[in-house]
Amino acid sequence: MTTPEPDAVASLTHALAQTPVVHDSQAQCFYLSCQGEQALLQYHNNGQRIDFYRTFVPAAWRGQGIAGRLAEQGLAWAQQQPLAISASCSYIARLLP
Repeated sequence: MTTPEPDAVASLTHALAQTPVVHDSQAQCFYLSCQGEQALLQYHNNGQRIDFYRTFVPAAWRGQGIAGRLAEQGLAWAQQQPLAISASCSYIARLLP
């Protein structure tokens, strides 16, 4: 496995910082797409409860706060809904009271 060049890493970091998190309510997920890759926070909404069940960040993006950005957006949205919130996803579960 080759190590990316510092300029490539800096370019990716900048691109990710400028890329907004998008909420797709039809697909029941929050995502961030950049350079052909996608990070996801998926949930189920059954009308009574929102369950965050999966967080995925591509390997090259890990350690840059992407999962945290997805979680922040997802939880902020969920708290505005008149529904219970749960997390089968261990990453999100650590953030719930």
